[in-house]
Amino acid sequence: IRLNDQGRLEFDRSKFSAQYDLDPAAVKTFFTAEDVGFSARAKAVADSLAGVENGALLQRSNTLTTQIETNSKRISALETRLNKQRERLLTQFYNMETTIARIQQDLSALNQLQIIPPLTA
Repeated sequence: IRLNDQGRLEFDRSKFSAQYDLDPAAVKTFFTAEDVGFSARAKAVADSLAGVENGALLQRSNTLTTQIETNSKRISALETRLNKQRERLLTQFYNMETTIARIQQDLSALNQLQIIPPLTA
C-alpha cells in the first residue's frame, strides 16, 4: 500500500499475495497491530487531516473563513468610501449645473441690453 502522486492509496495485489504467501501472520499483524499497524497509521493520518480539533482541513477552513471576513470588511469600507465620493461628485455636479444656469441667465440678460448710441455734440 502506498500513496501515489495524486494523494490516493494504491494497493499492489501481487506484492500483497507474495508477502501473504511468505508470512500470513506478519501480514495480519501489519494490518491489525494497535500502535504500529496500518490501521493505526491510517487513523493517525486521517486525524491529522480531518481531525475535529487540529485537523489540516479545519485549519484551512478557519483560514478561509478569516479571509472571507477580512475581505467582506474591506468591501464594506470600499463601498462606504465610494458612496461618499459619489455624493461629493454629485454635489460638485449640482453646483456646476447651478453656476452654468446663472451664467446663461447673465448672458441672456446681457444679450437683451440694447446698445445705446453715443451722444454726439
